[in-house]
Amino acid sequence: MINRNRLAGFALLIVITGILAMPSFDESPDTPWTASEFARAFPVRSEYLKNVAEPIAFVHGGSYDDGGSLFVDFKDSKGQFYYACLKNDLDGDTRLTFVSPTPSMGIPVPVSGVEEREFLGMLERWASADQASQYWIRKYREARKRRVSVKYDVPEMTEELYAKGVATSIMNHLLKRNGKPQLW
Repeated sequence: MINRNRLAGFALLIVITGILAMPSFDESPDTPWTASEFARAFPVRSEYLKNVAEPIAFVHGGSYDDGGSLFVDFKDSKGQFYYACLKNDLDGDTRLTFVSPTPSMGIPVPVSGVEEREFLGMLERWASADQASQYWIRKYREARKRRVSVKYDVPEMTEELYAKGVATSIMNHLLKRNGKPQLW
């Protein structure tokens, strides 16, 4: 028979080990962000993402006046184009859609479903390797800290840099929705 004190001590050791293994989140604007182990753990099963050859590159992005839907156009390493949109319409629809950058024409996927989590993992892998993503994370963190909006009309702004900012923002929304620490 197992001693109850020994069993309780073992359970406490497991809990402490789990807490120490959790990633820490530093909101400092200068701290580089890296993808979580979650981003590297899943093989792609999504019908919409199964042919994407990473790394990906964002080429266009923006938002709609429907309540704040965000869209990105990206291409994979084979040059194939893909589209994703995080809906945020006035009716409360916040699903991720694929196939079209237009919210009403995209194919919605379940919130926190396989496709959404796999797209989030793809975004995390992209962000951990892309300097522009780190730039946007710093800008968003600084703006949040100062409680101001991020300025997009800066001299260095290009369509690609703006698209990467939109992708970073989509990633932050999906991180929150899927129970992971937000970037800002």
